[in-house]
Amino acid sequence: MFGVSQWLIILLIIKLGTSIELGVYTYGIAVIAPLILFMSFGFNTLIVTDNYLEKQTMVMLRCYCLVVTLLFYSAIVAFFTNLTHTSFLLLIVVAVSKLAEAALDINFAYLIKLQKYGEIGLYKISMTCIQLILLIICYVYFHSLTMAVFLYSVIILIMFIRLNIKHLFRAISWSVSLKLLKLGLPLSITLALSSLNTNIPKYILESVSTIENVGIFSSLLVIYSAGNTLFFSIYNYFLPKVVEKKSDTSYLWKVLLTILGLLFTTQLILILVGTNNLSVILQTLFTSSYVHLQKEFMNVIVGSIFVYASILFDLFINAYQKYIYNTFIQLLSVGLVAITSIVLIPYFKIYGATLAFLIFGITVSITKLIISIMIIQRGNI
Repeated sequence: MFGVSQWLIILLIIKLGTSIELGVYTYGIAVIAPLILFMSFGFNTLIVTDNYLEKQTMVMLRCYCLVVTLLFYSAIVAFFTNLTHTSFLLLIVVAVSKLAEAALDINFAYLIKLQKYGEIGLYKISMTCIQLILLIICYVYFHSLTMAVFLYSVIILIMFIRLNIKHLFRAISWSVSLKLLKLGLPLSITLALSSLNTNIPKYILESVSTIENVGIFSSLLVIYSAGNTLFFSIYNYFLPKVVEKKSDTSYLWKVLLTILGLLFTTQLILILVGTNNLSVILQTLFTSSYVHLQKEFMNVIVGSIFVYASILFDLFINAYQKYIYNTFIQLLSVGLVAITSIVLIPYFKIYGATLAFLIFGITVSITKLIISIMIIQRGNI
């Protein structure tokens, strides 16, 4: 539901706001997301896969990292964007909202470790309802997206403080902290690079086109983002089980074949159902102004399915803590996306951006599949 809420937010901005607001909102997320992921140092995964991490250390480290992230982000948008004061303010509050969510993710990681998925679901549903209610109220009565995002940020920060009050403002071991940062750095780089795969096209679009086109492309990608949230939830559900049974080769093969079967079945259904109904789907999900983007939408859907499969292939790579493989995979795909974006987007605009995304999805999925097979066959590589 939390992923679906992102689509609802985009839809509400399309209907109640302006194309510039949509562009600024999605561009702000595109800039802050890689920074958050890089400065996360893979703490969420480390918490799930390691039994010896103190919560106080993880909470305080996350807070320090997020403060540094906000400073970097503020410098980037101040020096490299040419927006009005109002748009700049929206960029800042969008960043704060995402930083607040990232802070709360530490708590979710510990709940995942304890397999308390229902409790996580309640938090996510609450966050979704708060976000949507604030957006509707602030748009209807104050015509302000900035106010809605700001109030949401405040509420999430209060929630984080309430959950972690006994861990905040406490001394931590910096020698232990440095070891954790070093351990999580390969995973951190991988996560940031993964985000760049979808955000590099947005940067190029903003540079050679308009902020409005960034909003349109991001609107199409929100379908991918909604599914991404679902598949990361599936990944988080199965990761402790795969870690526990990583020495059971037959179990790992069963999981891998299930993933491949779902990938094939989904692609087949997409071809049979989606091909002749794209205009209806686009008008239903967005508005009639999106009907002409059928080829772009299909590129996003097909690319998304490949990315979803790659998320599940990470079960095998991360269960053995082979984070360095993901780093190399993401370096390859980021380079490919950057090249295709630079070549295609100046000529094909939004269509070129969706092609770059499709190439990313296919590349990362095939590469991770090969590595997953090697890991299962050899047990450890």
